[in-house]
Amino acid sequence: MEDAKKDLAEHNKCPLHQYQLTEEGQDEIGTLCGGEVTVFVLSYFSPPKLVIVGGGHIGRPFKVMGEAAGFDVAVVDVDPGHATVPKLEQVNLASVCYAVLITIVHTSADAGIRVTLKMPAPLIGMIGSFSKGKTIIGHLQSDGY
Repeated sequence: MEDAKKDLAEHNKCPLHQYQLTEEGQDEIGTLCGGEVTVFVLSYFSPPKLVIVGGGHIGRPFKVMGEAAGFDVAVVDVDPGHATVPKLEQVNLASVCYAVLITIVHTSADAGIRVTLKMPAPLIGMIGSFSKGKTIIGHLQSDGY
């Protein structure tokens, strides 16, 4: 385990490690079996999360693209038929995740961006007209964002 942690921290690669199946000596692992073993260390990382706020005509294909790119995708929409999660507050936002707001109504985007701004997201994106973007940014600025 220590070798795997070291490899990830120093090299971000998955090398081969050789160990002696003995109780003592160089590269020992504390067993009586005898012989040696070569181990390929492959670290598993959970997929990054993508939260899509708005499951309409743009959100649905965006979900498919996100899944194809390896994301764990959650779709939030006021219409239960378009959502995989009914409310944004029910998505696990504690972990780092990406967020895209693709709502039809600007009030939904405004509310959604306020929630997503509190999460540790490396990227928060929004699709909308210039007017919609200007209105939402104005609201956020007036509230101190």
